[in-house]
Amino acid sequence: MNKHRPDKPPNLLLKLLRWFCHPDYLEDIEGDLLERFDRNVIEKGVKAARIKYTKDVLLLFRPGLMSPFEGSNHLNYYGMFKTHLKITFRNMLRRKVFSFFNISGLGLGLACVLGIYMWVSHELSFDKFHKKADQIYQVEILMNGWEPSVVTPAPLAESLTAEYPEIVNATKYDFMGDGVLLHADEKNFMQQGAKTDRAFFEMFNFEFAEGDASNLNSKSIILTEATSKKFFGYTSALGELVTLNNNETYTVSGILKDLPENSSFQFDFIIPFEVNAKQDVNHAWGAWFCATFIQLQANTNPDELLNKTNAFKSFYDKINKTRWSSALIPLAEVHFNKHMTPFFSNGGDIKYIWIFSIAGVLIFVLTCMNYVSLTTSRFTLHYKQVGLEKVLGANLNNIVQKYLTESLVYSVLAILLAGILLYFFRANFFMGDEKAIFTLLNEYSAISVFVGLTLAMLFLTTVLPVMMFKSVKPISLLQKRISANTNGVSVRKSLVIFQFCISICMITGTFILQDQLEFIQHKNLGYVKENLLSLKLNKETEQNLAVLQNELSQYADIKNISRSTFEYIYFDSKISEWDGKNREDDLTIRPMTADSSFSKTFGIKLQAGRFFDGRSTDDQSLVINQKAADEMGMQSPIGKKVKLPWNKEPIEIIGVVDNFNYWGLTSPIEPVFILNGSSGNLYIRISNHQKVNTLSFIEKTFRKINPGYPVEYTFMSERFNQQHIYHQRTGKLFSYFGIISIIISCLSLLAMILFTTEQRTKEIGIRKVNGATVGNIIHLLSKDFLLYVCIAFVLAIPIVWFTMDKWLQIFSYRIDISVSHFLIGGVLAISAAFLTIIFQTVKAALTNPIESLRNE
Repeated sequence: MNKHRPDKPPNLLLKLLRWFCHPDYLEDIEGDLLERFDRNVIEKGVKAARIKYTKDVLLLFRPGLMSPFEGSNHLNYYGMFKTHLKITFRNMLRRKVFSFFNISGLGLGLACVLGIYMWVSHELSFDKFHKKADQIYQVEILMNGWEPSVVTPAPLAESLTAEYPEIVNATKYDFMGDGVLLHADEKNFMQQGAKTDRAFFEMFNFEFAEGDASNLNSKSIILTEATSKKFFGYTSALGELVTLNNNETYTVSGILKDLPENSSFQFDFIIPFEVNAKQDVNHAWGAWFCATFIQLQANTNPDELLNKTNAFKSFYDKINKTRWSSALIPLAEVHFNKHMTPFFSNGGDIKYIWIFSIAGVLIFVLTCMNYVSLTTSRFTLHYKQVGLEKVLGANLNNIVQKYLTESLVYSVLAILLAGILLYFFRANFFMGDEKAIFTLLNEYSAISVFVGLTLAMLFLTTVLPVMMFKSVKPISLLQKRISANTNGVSVRKSLVIFQFCISICMITGTFILQDQLEFIQHKNLGYVKENLLSLKLNKETEQNLAVLQNELSQYADIKNISRSTFEYIYFDSKISEWDGKNREDDLTIRPMTADSSFSKTFGIKLQAGRFFDGRSTDDQSLVINQKAADEMGMQSPIGKKVKLPWNKEPIEIIGVVDNFNYWGLTSPIEPVFILNGSSGNLYIRISNHQKVNTLSFIEKTFRKINPGYPVEYTFMSERFNQQHIYHQRTGKLFSYFGIISIIISCLSLLAMILFTTEQRTKEIGIRKVNGATVGNIIHLLSKDFLLYVCIAFVLAIPIVWFTMDKWLQIFSYRIDISVSHFLIGGVLAISAAFLTIIFQTVKAALTNPIESLRNE
């Protein structure tokens, strides 16, 4: 083989093959693997070929192909290995229950650990597949008293590139998340698109299936493969015509491969910003609607760049803002930026990464402790066997080899069980993104974690327990007289306490988490979200809006109809003048528009004054929420005036409504100014009676008014659930971990009871001969373990309170952690421990004392 080949197989795997493979088979096997590797390089690429080569070599590591090993004593280690395997399987069949507990405990724990690892890896992998990811940053705008904004002026990208040599490229990006009607090949579909420029494809690595970005011009459009197949099937879409919103027609100039699941950018098509050049928004510094991404030169420090340029001073000079500054968000952190809602809908939360990473480590430790406990209790059955081996000359290495084989078998079976569990519960681990598990399993990192976990388990579950025999004399083993020294007892106590402490933490945390999610579902939002649907409109529908509203209102089960920008309160504004102002700083507000039916349709209560009712003065009037009145220091706001930045004259406050949540419960209520207007979506309040017929009527009426557009509506209750779906799914996942942790702890407790019962078999027999009842024996064996569980409960209380209080800070509206949460978690843990103890102690108490004493 040519050592200088860039596409050669992994050298480490080749050395491993030559080390373990039998000389009689090595030449043929190595040649076949090399031929298969070369074929895979041509068909699938170098990376896929190396992964396949790694799997093939590892699968060949089996007894029938292994070379005979010869040590210094010329022992037949291969034969000993086969013997150890036979003994292991015989012991497994002889002790089926014990084997089941052992393998299931390891499998459950490993499934959790590997599932957490894959989920965390998937979250942290967002946008890192771009080759220049470490050089790309998003510009964030900051100002004292304002919320950080990733929405920037349209000309910013071109301006920064021209002004600063450290910025080698820049692009702007606008996401059309509300959907655009695409028409092609006599088909109509609502699709989500984006506007950008050629620099976008120079900075980001999105692969083209056909065409490229060089032909992107004012009349061209780029489709994804999925969108192309939806309209044109499996025929090439290049050169085909696509119409947007029945208005402008574009030519398909490129087909992008479907976007990776771990990409923050998710769109169905792209059109260039030049489409809007006639509106001159690309050159207006007052047009804030797009995100700006910049690419720095290699090894450029972003902080030094900001300091050097005084935070893009020239940009702020152009928009006459002296108190503004900038921040640069690394591309790898964009996924976790909560301000990215206008552009990306698949954001994550870095707090959950930390929570689940810590949970994964704790569950792994819990799993290993469980196995160590089970293994230690099992070794008490092998005292005489180990004693005979030591008398016949076996050293510690020989004993380790024997039990290492047994642990290896258990570990392999546990990993297989973990893989099966991961496959069947993949939707829970990956929150619907089931493709991620198969992608991650093909990565070297996942294979490394599998190997690393296996090696760690083998060390913790074999070498450490076997060390208990190191200093014990053979005669003591033959007579089963191993003293339960203080250190050994303390370690076992610590194991039980630590394991149940973790379990109680997770169970109590699960109850707190579920109560918070339940609180979210039933929290009064200030409006009635049930039976309220949001209907998206378009230009053609707006022209006949009065007709649509009139026909819909004739239906008996449609109660109210209103139009508002309720779902589009993305942007804030500042006001500095109002009657009775008693503060020096400006007030940040959230403006929105609504018509006269808004309060009735949404069920928002009016606290004072009136809502818009069609008077001629409504256009110069204002309705505010209670939060705005409180922030402006107004006890009686009705009749007072406020100066808005976009109005020359102050406008009068005519009404005050209750506070209402429009962004979900992770964000606090802010001052809201409601202006009279007819824009945004159409909101329809329907009765709970015959919903299917009502929805059918709405769809039929919409199509009659506008047959060229599909009907798009969403229930506001579904929208609210979607806002919190990330928390709900992670909460559900955490609940599974809590249940699994208590199962593992109970298995470990069972092992400790088995060990104790074995140690005190003679004592139990003597006590029964002397008249001890079953209750006395149960009390004798269980009192210490229940005490350990109670100690674990006390230790878990401050840990749970601290961690869950930090988690609850995510929500602006949250429950209080109460004593009942700890009592429920503690009672459940103690009950589970008690049932586990009873299961074994009753069996020991009912044993015939003659049998116990005879065995001794």
